[in-house]
Amino acid sequence: MGGEALYFSGGVTWVVKTPSAVYGEVLGDYSYRVKIDLSTGSSFCTCPKGGSCEHVDAVKIALERGFYFECNTDVFPEACALSMMEEVPALALEYSIKMLRYELQTDESGSKAAYFFMLSLNLERKLRDPRKLPVLQELLDEYARLFPDYPLTERLKSEFRLLKSELITARE
Repeated sequence: MGGEALYFSGGVTWVVKTPSAVYGEVLGDYSYRVKIDLSTGSSFCTCPKGGSCEHVDAVKIALERGFYFECNTDVFPEACALSMMEEVPALALEYSIKMLRYELQTDESGSKAAYFFMLSLNLERKLRDPRKLPVLQELLDEYARLFPDYPLTERLKSEFRLLKSELITARE
């Protein structure tokens, strides 16, 4: 899959532009991190190619289209992106659901998927948008199919039922 296809399929989860570089995360077969040096144009990617790859191209497209956050730090660009998303809970929920879908396909332990499921529930609790409940139910069903024997699965189901009940009570 080329950079354009990765971008248009939603593979770019976040992009941060600092005074010296552009950073991003791109979901492919794995989650890859990208850095593009703004002064030299050189790139680095955590994929096997190491840079000058479709993941770098996808981040460049996101940058050109204005899909990025501006930050003044090069230390933890992901923290900056997540902090910015926190200010827009609907965007944070979209990110969280995207990561949950991805982790359900790649996370063999279920740990990261469970983390993103709980994060999604907490964001939904803030937003109170019942239109996301069917999506979360579908993702919970998939989690339960993959990890049927985990006590954590029952905990996630319980948390989801509680959220549904809160949203139904709030609408009445």
